[in-house]
Amino acid sequence: MLARVLNDRTREGVCLDNIGTVLTNQGHYAAALAMHEQALEIHRAAGNIRQQSAVFTNIGQVHDALARHDQALAAAESALAAIRSIGTESREVIPMINIGVAQAHLGRAEAAIDTLATASAAASRIGMPRGVAAAELALADVLRRLGRIDEAADRAATASRQLDQLDTPAIRAELHHVVGDIHDARGEWSQAAAQHQIALDQARALGDHRQIVAALRGLGAARLHCGDVPAAEALLREALSLAERSDMPQAGQIRTDLAAIIR
Repeated sequence: MLARVLNDRTREGVCLDNIGTVLTNQGHYAAALAMHEQALEIHRAAGNIRQQSAVFTNIGQVHDALARHDQALAAAESALAAIRSIGTESREVIPMINIGVAQAHLGRAEAAIDTLATASAAASRIGMPRGVAAAELALADVLRRLGRIDEAADRAATASRQLDQLDTPAIRAELHHVVGDIHDARGEWSQAAAQHQIALDQARALGDHRQIVAALRGLGAARLHCGDVPAAEALLREALSLAERSDMPQAGQIRTDLAAIIR
């Protein structure tokens, strides 16, 4: 690594963190975590608070992918505390969103809604449309899980309007996945399938294994409800293969879904 040869420790830490993010997208979570932890040690030694916050955010993403939601919450809280210690408001939004997502996974729905609404308002106040979109999408997903479908659809529409201003493929893929889930909840299977197909195409283009698996599962469920059992089975088998290769915790539920189809 050139940064190591040049003895540029800050750049070395950034490079290790970036490698960890690539590994996360590819589903290599243990290797990703090792890279992020090395980066964190370097930034701690250098006293680089801003970079520490960024690494904590990425560590939280790994734990979230592995359904370690307590650890994801702790990492997001560490990211937020670090960035608040140096008074960089524009960098508070993403850790706040990650805290809200972890709270939702831990069953703290009302706390999650409050956290995500605060994050959305903060992003709007400082003119950060990407942050508004990400917060509103996370809110839409929480509300959808609570059965508050119309509110979820309104939040997703707000996110979509924000994304009209941006070139953010990862968030756009997530938007189509969330909208697909909202159509699922309404029993609108054809519309759900169309949205999940767009999410899948975009996730494949990004090479993000976690989003690919989510989109395959969503599309498989929609195809099953449309009566296309062979397509649903093929999609779920692909999702299972990728989840197993990436050691994703979703593999067990996918096996259960497949067993229900083929028995």
